[in-house]
Amino acid sequence: MKDEKERFLENAASVFHQINLLSIKKSFRLLCDMESEVIENFVEKYSDFIIFLLNILDEKRSNELLLRLTDSALVYISEEELRTLLIHEIAIMAQSGRDFTGISLFLDRIDRPQESEEIEDFTGEIMSQAVHYRNRPQKRNFAYLDTLSPERCGSVMRRLIARNLYVGIGLLLFCSDDVLCFVLDELARQKSFVLPRIPAEIYALRLRAGRGPFFSAARGIFNHLPEAVQNLIRRIEDFRAREERGLSEIQAIHAGSDPEITRRKKIIELLASMIHKRDLDIMEVALADLKHSGLIQESDFDMLRSVL
Repeated sequence: MKDEKERFLENAASVFHQINLLSIKKSFRLLCDMESEVIENFVEKYSDFIIFLLNILDEKRSNELLLRLTDSALVYISEEELRTLLIHEIAIMAQSGRDFTGISLFLDRIDRPQESEEIEDFTGEIMSQAVHYRNRPQKRNFAYLDTLSPERCGSVMRRLIARNLYVGIGLLLFCSDDVLCFVLDELARQKSFVLPRIPAEIYALRLRAGRGPFFSAARGIFNHLPEAVQNLIRRIEDFRAREERGLSEIQAIHAGSDPEITRRKKIIELLASMIHKRDLDIMEVALADLKHSGLIQESDFDMLRSVL
């Protein structure tokens, strides 16, 4: 066993030493000097190489390359990384003797999407396991998406889901919580028929970041949400309606001329008086909703959340 480990380490070291950093930097510069359309065509064909570059380049060069990539190029890269992750999952399942039929069929949809207003059983099964995948220890996937501005990440997700719904569903399994918010918003905007199949725990991640533009009882997509999520949103909105006077006072304090530390103290005391035992199980998302609306600051939110 020791000899096998030593051989593995020697092979890994050999691969590393064969990497020519000067050639990598030259490849990076050639890419950045290309026209955007040429880069996009290159990425469509060699997306795995671009993923490698983004992972190995220093932050400055990686960000420079990202700025040169079009939204479509980022879609191609995301598709390729998801494909690699799914192939890895299939290999793990095969080695442990588990049935990998469903995930293989899902991978086929990444390569050959089909337009449909119905979710196949194997896709529904993948979606039901999203929490399991997200809770596993894993490296940071789709890291380049996390570096994008909110506006650009939303634009990329809009294009990605319009091109292939299944890639959007796959991202729910592996992307960061921040990117997940954009994925859910675009699924709600474009493909609301998939919403009932998404686990409530995934929606909770979105709601903790604020409800966003779509997750409101007044919006048409509300009836597509799982019942548990509908109930949670209703309770958040009931809390805001019930405490409307207190929330108006918070807005007035924000607009007041008191020193900032005095305003924050008043807001925290007012919020503490609004919290009732019956609301404790929803207070984290209710407070996140207030933070997203600009009524409380990040530091106030963190402090109040820590004592719930």
